Order: sequence, then C-alpha cells, then structure tokens
Amino acid sequence: MAITNEQVLSAISEYQSANSRPCPANYLVSKFGDEVLDTIASLKKAGTVVGKRGRTGGLVPAGAAPATESAPAESDVADQFAALAARLAESEQTEAAVG
Repeated sequence: MAITNEQVLSAISEYQSANSRPCPANYLVSKFGDEVLDTIASLKKAGTVVGKRGRTGGLVPAGAAPATESAPAESDVADQFAALAARLAESEQTEAAVG
C-alpha cells in the first residue's frame, strides 16, 4: 500500500490536535508501517514538515506556530517594557510632586 503525503500530514495534524504536542515518528510507524519513514524523509527534504528535537519532540507542519506559551514574542516584551517604563516615569513624577 502506497502511503501518500496527505495521509501522513493528516495523521500528524490529528495527533497534534489530540495531544497538544508534536507527532513522534514512532506513532506514524505504528500507524502506517516502516514504509512511512521514506515519506517522512521526503516531507522533511521538501520542507513540508519540521522535526523538533527534545523530550517532547516530533514532527510538525512547517507553517505551524510553536506551542510554547511560556516564551512571549519579542513585540510582547517590548510592549511590556514600554508600559513598565511609563509607570516608572509616572511614579517618579508623583514622588517629585509630593515631596
């Protein structure tokens, strides 16, 4: 049975939706057999999927947003810093007026 790229991408998306983490390659092997390893390699080479390393690594579609919520985006940090600087300046002005 020939495994299509669409079947593999669909399985990756389903796993990611159900488990809120990247899809491990061994899940795909258990679902499709060893034939899927060639398909995974071709999807990686084409840039359709990306392999994430680490304890919670696995395969994700190339356009997928990272699942980490703990790391704020750079613009969020800049906005937070600007708000903090404004509050600091305001409190300095209040202290100067009071005393």
